[in-house]
Amino acid sequence: MSLIRLNAPVLLAVARAAGDLRPVDISRTTGVPQSTLSALLSGHRAPAAATLFALGDRYNLTHEQLLTTAAA
Repeated sequence: MSLIRLNAPVLLAVARAAGDLRPVDISRTTGVPQSTLSALLSGHRAPAAATLFALGDRYNLTHEQLLTTAAA
């Protein structure tokens, strides 16, 4: 079974290129709470639609680019 997770390497690379060097910077510019972002980046949580929209809008990424699958 596969789980849908945030594609953290893609998000972090694009965020850094945009000047958001730390997760706290991503949180501030997107409005995604730091605790949520931490859980997403560590793979402990699947992203909600609203979170995907916030990240995608800020970094001009599609949902396909933001998501990946991981083995359960």
